[in-house]
Amino acid sequence: MRELTVGLLSFLLVFAAACSKQSPRPDTPSTPSGPDTGHVNYPFVFATSTTAPRGDSIRYQFDWDDGDRTWSGWCASGETAQLSHSWSSPGTHGVRVKAQNRDSLESAWSSAHTIVILSGPGTLKWRYQTGGAINGSPAIAADGTVYVASDDSYFYALNADGTLRWRYKTGAGISSSPAIGEGEVVYVASNDSFLYALSPDGTLGWRYHEANRCEGRSPAIGADGTVYIIDHDVGGSYGRCLLALNTDGTLRWNNLEYGSSEFASPVVAANGTVYAPACRSSSGGPFYLCAVDPGGSPKWRCSVDGYICETPAVAADGTIYVLDGYNYLYAIAPDGSLKWRFQTGDFCSSPTIAADGTVYFGTDESPVGCLYAVNPDGSLKWRYQMPQMSLGYPSAAVASDGTVYFGNTDGELYALNADGTLRWRYQAGGVINSPAIAADGTIYFGCSDGSIYAVEGSAGLASVQWPKFQHDNQNTGCAGGP
Repeated sequence: MRELTVGLLSFLLVFAAACSKQSPRPDTPSTPSGPDTGHVNYPFVFATSTTAPRGDSIRYQFDWDDGDRTWSGWCASGETAQLSHSWSSPGTHGVRVKAQNRDSLESAWSSAHTIVILSGPGTLKWRYQTGGAINGSPAIAADGTVYVASDDSYFYALNADGTLRWRYKTGAGISSSPAIGEGEVVYVASNDSFLYALSPDGTLGWRYHEANRCEGRSPAIGADGTVYIIDHDVGGSYGRCLLALNTDGTLRWNNLEYGSSEFASPVVAANGTVYAPACRSSSGGPFYLCAVDPGGSPKWRCSVDGYICETPAVAADGTIYVLDGYNYLYAIAPDGSLKWRFQTGDFCSSPTIAADGTVYFGTDESPVGCLYAVNPDGSLKWRYQMPQMSLGYPSAAVASDGTVYFGNTDGELYALNADGTLRWRYQAGGVINSPAIAADGTIYFGCSDGSIYAVEGSAGLASVQWPKFQHDNQNTGCAGGP
């Protein structure tokens, strides 16, 4: 009996020693903090913390109430842990969390934080992956076909449900936006120095060889079907040329005085006047916005302080809005006189104009980027701050209900109310470029991740003023366009 008692005592001492080396369980974590509502396919961040009685490091397992559980990394006792999650379908979910120490001892589950996931605006409808970055704005045909160019050298035609209709291979990557002209012919400029005219079934009608790459420069289509595009470095020494082409691909006229070394494209007023940036020397400057009549003859030029790196916009009253490299927004009257100018931040986007005349444009103002809303008299209406932007800022698009859609280099599409408050955001996989808005409210945009996204919106494109890049969903760049 004595031997049995001694043996039991030894066992209890060994067990107690082992237990003394094992940490107690962590305390129950706090209820996760996070949003109460949100949209499908958007990542939401939740945070929690707890302590370990002996100060041990701990990690957290989040239960998202959709069949998925995720572990955090190891944290110090009392340190806050954050994880993000998105839900693919609408519904109500209770997010809870538990803690674990390095001895694999776990706490009890926390109380649940309830989040209601909604469908509707801000919901992804579909996504189509190409083989390269998409740097331009999509064009939408009357039958709903979505045209988009990719840096993989292909030009894509997609059905409204996101399926491929056809694709056409060019000789180099494409970084410009397509435009749709008479007979639903689609024009696209490739970095192989050709402007292509493609029929709605994807067959080549013709191609026009330019003197140099037309990288980033998109065509504009006049009301009579004339195709305008800027050719850079004609004859060397930074010569620039504004080209006017007939619908059969033959040259109507060219003007060597007008053009830009940057990414600006020409635009056309309702009376047929073509507006194009001009730079008079290879050293850069002086700089002008020039007006050319439909026959190619100069009408006037208005001096600006810096190079015009983005495409102008034309208001319903004929006022031309353009941004220069010295961070000014210019309002120029139809006769070429300066109405006013507004000082902005760096690297501005092409402006767009809402139904009430508000001018929207984006800037890079380190360490933040801003979307500006400027009144028609040149006064600031509001500005919305977001993460820092870079060169090649995308343009806003304005829906008929006043919603302003704007992409960012942080990979988010912002939907703002007309007063500058945030309505919702959608997270994409890369830098977002200028969006288009279909008649049913679907928002189409290309992304640096090589995808074209279709996201549900609340209303179609506004039908007055200059509501998006190159004016309309056909990207005609013409104030008299569709």
